[in-house]
Amino acid sequence: MTYFFVKGAKRFEMSHRYAGLLWGVITSGILVLLFGPVDGPGAVLDILVFLSTFAMGSY
Repeated sequence: MTYFFVKGAKRFEMSHRYAGLLWGVITSGILVLLFGPVDGPGAVLDILVFLSTFAMGSY
């Protein structure tokens, strides 16, 4: 939606935009794993599931 309806958004290709978002999700997941309040493997999976929705939603 942003690519088509926001002025100036077409100066970046769609693949570059998706790669940036994907790396952002990966980086935020790593930061949560390192510094977040994690109580075990279940909490890690919950956080990663939540973050993956943004990557798939943009795709």
